[in-house]
Amino acid sequence: SDQLDKKSSELEEVRDELEETTGQLTEIETKLDQTETELNQTKTGLNQTERDLKETANRLNETLANLEVKEEELQEIKSNLSGYNCFRMTNSSHWMYSTRDPSSTKS
Repeated sequence: SDQLDKKSSELEEVRDELEETTGQLTEIETKLDQTETELNQTKTGLNQTERDLKETANRLNETLANLEVKEEELQEIKSNLSGYNCFRMTNSSHWMYSTRDPSSTKS
């Protein structure tokens, strides 16, 4: 009878430990589920950020291409004007252009 009580007491302790372990495992499982949810949300956010960055890169590339075209246009204008001196007459709203040859003047 004494041994039976001792075994019963040991079984009770084991059962208590199992319940405690089961509770801890349930907590861990819940935390893992929460972590998985957070990771999925982070992944979704990163995917959106990646799409936004690609869109921004495309817009920047378009802007760069436009600037390169404008630079070419400015270079063309500059080369067309390279033979002229540009000045403004006093009390005039018009710009005067003269070639390096002082005998020709345009407005």
